[in-house]
Amino acid sequence: MKLTLLIAIIGISSAYGYLADEDYGAEFLALAKLTHKKCVPITGVTQELIDAMKNGNFPDNEILKRYTLCLWLVAEAMTTDFNINTKMVEKSMPKKIVNGKELLQSCGKQAQKSGLTTPHETVYEVMKCFYKADPEHFIMF
Repeated sequence: MKLTLLIAIIGISSAYGYLADEDYGAEFLALAKLTHKKCVPITGVTQELIDAMKNGNFPDNEILKRYTLCLWLVAEAMTTDFNINTKMVEKSMPKKIVNGKELLQSCGKQAQKSGLTTPHETVYEVMKCFYKADPEHFIMF
């Protein structure tokens, strides 16, 4: 019962990007709650930083970048060799996000070509790319 994203993509706060709870499904919501609960104490991220990212503000903040990586790894949306787990993404992606898998793959390729060398920087670039391409369906928790 685990995800990937992009997110690439993500307690659960008051909002998850712009989708309503019913758009996610029970499995995704349970996974989001679990990953958030595990990754907040590991990274020390603040809700203020998470909320900023939800609203399309991507500060150059090491803690937020590491939180984002933590979400992806704990949710198993990313493999241990830092590739997007497309099977998990397909299984968990909310139905409203029609092109989510393709978008994440495209953003992943762009991030890999960007020359970034650390996993947390790369995942953060994937998230920024996803938001830029489809802010209406951006997922962050």
